[in-house]
Amino acid sequence: MPVGSNVTTDAGLKRVLKKNTDLPWLGKAKVRLISDENFSQNFLDLEQKLVVHAFKMGIVYCKDGQTEEAEMLSNGKGLLRG
Repeated sequence: MPVGSNVTTDAGLKRVLKKNTDLPWLGKAKVRLISDENFSQNFLDLEQKLVVHAFKMGIVYCKDGQTEEAEMLSNGKGLLRG
């Protein structure tokens, strides 16, 4: 919906959508105006809950004298202590 539009009915919403020349199919879409004042905030809250927070981590063994990342990542075996 265009910023600043004051659409208050389903019919008004459909008129605005029909005027959108970039997406002509939008005027034929089945749409309904949502009148719930809290909808936007509730939708944002739901979206935040659906975000998957995943972290990957690893441990890199650095032998004495190694200063370059490529050297450290090419280590085939780490230091094993029994």
